[in-house]
Amino acid sequence: MPEIRTAISGLKVDANGNILEKYGPGMGLPQIIADRVPNRGFEGITIDDDGNIVTFVQSPLDVDGKTEKTAKYTRIIKLNPNTKAVTMYAYPVDTGYKNFSAAKLGDITSIGNNQFLVIEQGKQNGAMQNLIYKIDLNNATPISNNGDLEFGKLDNSITPVKKELVLNLRDYGWNIEKAEGLTVLPDRQTIAVVNDNDFGIAVKVDDPQVKDAQIEDYTYNADTHQFTYKDDTAVHKVNIGLKQNSPTERENQIWFFKLNHKL
Repeated sequence: MPEIRTAISGLKVDANGNILEKYGPGMGLPQIIADRVPNRGFEGITIDDDGNIVTFVQSPLDVDGKTEKTAKYTRIIKLNPNTKAVTMYAYPVDTGYKNFSAAKLGDITSIGNNQFLVIEQGKQNGAMQNLIYKIDLNNATPISNNGDLEFGKLDNSITPVKKELVLNLRDYGWNIEKAEGLTVLPDRQTIAVVNDNDFGIAVKVDDPQVKDAQIEDYTYNADTHQFTYKDDTAVHKVNIGLKQNSPTERENQIWFFKLNHKL
């Protein structure tokens, strides 16, 4: 198994930044989640009204390198920080994706009574979707620490978490690729959503020897502080800055949506 897949963890720290506890696959969390798709780890976290920590794997797992595109579910994980007991549940991703690996969960927030709001997003039926679902864990079946869920062996024997669409952000003018922050205001009717601007930067490379230079074509030597270009061992003098008006430069935004009912 590639080592990069195991880089999914959580920390408990004190007010001074000291690490008190560390959690990861096989270290307080189920080993199966080490089979995450690279860069698809824990994207959101919340605490329910019983004090449990609830999170999820952003996309379906790639168990033994075979289920990334075919697994119909990703996993909701609930950790009791006192007893260290962990329970997992099956979250059914939408069926409109080209394949299930395109589904990404963006954030989760507790609304009480074992219910949560979750952002699910990705390109469905040819168009980008940013959806907020209410999910209910009360009647969901706990899932085991193996790949039976991802290989479809549990399809007829489990009850996944219940999903109910609350908001389609695109219906209200949302035109940003990713929504990755979510909370409910004290009035229990207003939902706040923030975007992910992916750092809001794009690199501009100025190299007199290379036209239309791209930073990924260079190797940087940290000892000599010099750049080389592709297979060219000659040293290149490179200036690096930020592109202006780049499509990857996105402003941070916060949107508020008021429902006509309380959650």
